[in-house]
Amino acid sequence: MAVLEGLDPDRKRVLLQFLHESNLIHLDKPIISLLGANLKGADLKGAHLHRANLKGADLRGADLREANLKEANLPKALFAGANLQGANLEKANLQGANLEKANLQEAIALTQEQLEHASGDENIKMPEGLKVPKSWTQG
Repeated sequence: MAVLEGLDPDRKRVLLQFLHESNLIHLDKPIISLLGANLKGADLKGAHLHRANLKGADLRGADLREANLKEANLPKALFAGANLQGANLEKANLQGANLEKANLQEAIALTQEQLEHASGDENIKMPEGLKVPKSWTQG
């Protein structure tokens, strides 16, 4: 965690990619916990994070365009202002994730059910066919 804090956005991507490819942050048996990791503003464009455990990670303003987040564990992750355009979110756990002002355009395999379990606002750029849950605009 301390190493992540001191890295610039590009190097955060390289480190995360290494940890994932080494199966150190894999969902089944993570060796290294990224619980609440500071990945704010990280350049994770095209990152392969299939089944990664990023529970509670701070991904505010991160560039996750075309990232593979298939089956990733992302409950309570902070995505405010993150760019998830074209990211694969198939079966990703978004329970309690904050998606305020995120760009979800062209997100792959994102479902209305996943959105219902997350939180956000009406400023989200949504993929075609999905809509902002009513719970996000009530209050």
